[in-house]
Amino acid sequence: MLDVARLAPGITAIAEELSRNHAILGDMLREAKKRIVNLDNDYVAVAQKLDKSQTSWLVASFDPNNYPFQTFPQPDRPSEYIALATDGSQIIPDRNAAAHCCVLNLGKVVLRYGENAFAKLSSEPVVNMDDTLEDSSTEGEILSAKRVGQLRDNLEHNGLASLIAEYGDKGIPTVAFADGTLILWMVEKETDSVKSESLKALQGLFAKGRESKMPVVSYISRSGSRDVVNALRVLQCPFDRIDCDRNCPDHAPPMRRTAPCGGVENLTDTILFENLLNVGDRSAVFGSRSKILNSYEECNRIHFCYVHVGAEIARLEFPRWVAEDETMLNLVHTLAVNQAQKGNGYPRVLAEAHEQAVIRGADRDVFYHLLERALIRKNVRVRTTRKSMAKLSRTV
Repeated sequence: MLDVARLAPGITAIAEELSRNHAILGDMLREAKKRIVNLDNDYVAVAQKLDKSQTSWLVASFDPNNYPFQTFPQPDRPSEYIALATDGSQIIPDRNAAAHCCVLNLGKVVLRYGENAFAKLSSEPVVNMDDTLEDSSTEGEILSAKRVGQLRDNLEHNGLASLIAEYGDKGIPTVAFADGTLILWMVEKETDSVKSESLKALQGLFAKGRESKMPVVSYISRSGSRDVVNALRVLQCPFDRIDCDRNCPDHAPPMRRTAPCGGVENLTDTILFENLLNVGDRSAVFGSRSKILNSYEECNRIHFCYVHVGAEIARLEFPRWVAEDETMLNLVHTLAVNQAQKGNGYPRVLAEAHEQAVIRGADRDVFYHLLERALIRKNVRVRTTRKSMAKLSRTV
């Protein structure tokens, strides 16, 4: 039981710290705007400097042909359109339960607007204890939460690809929305088989979208990324060869503010673009330089932009073939804003997919109850730990 009264001093300390940070961020925001104003108008040189930099933090790539901080108003929205989305949830294996297995639940949503409007909402649960899904890093132990998360992501991507196949020929503008990043940095250090499995699911999604001429986009709410802010740091670097570990070994955190590039490092891209975009506007398109993208097909390398949807600044990620198609990019932009407005600040289609996917505590209890009954019917001895039993029957 949580003793709320004892939390008061800690909560007060957090509020005081955030108040101090707010003042610091104000100074850093003014410095960032100053650097933008003073940006070299030789955009080719700017882009080359960023691409040649060696840093331990992610730095966005800039388009060498355009001003990187131009903004774009929301394009006209089509009178009819379809929004597709998937989202997933899971029950991770519990070593205190009767059997070690996981449940994945895929929420699938189709929303059509305009003439012949309709909504199709569904969920598809999967139970699995297949030995081939063992997490190799645990040497045969219980399937880890991390591995189940990877399987859920793959299920979401495969499910969205199936929706594209079903609705790709309807003859009206359609966008496929994914939740979370399309940059698979989380599998970068995994085994080749795990990485290959995740890449196959994601690039299969992209291939289906490209084949159907349907843009695929992920919507990231309140992103903590600093790719663009980090680019402003790199552009301030006075060294001919930009190598942070070599040139500034004495300026590791918390001494970063004293480095030549210091003064903006605590900002996020979200904070920066809150002060650069009007409602409905999007930023220029930037490229990601995450290492995992070297494993993507060239046409699928991830680009991103920021959009002011009214309630927040959202980060939109999409493959290169979307970034390079003005019609697709405009459609992604306007439908992301429209969906967020319909969903009171978050895309309605993604919110509905989440509701279809979510597994609540009562659902989890029902699953384990049904599992135990099935084991008993098959004359399988049910083994539950004393810890699990104690949670169900509290006594003093």
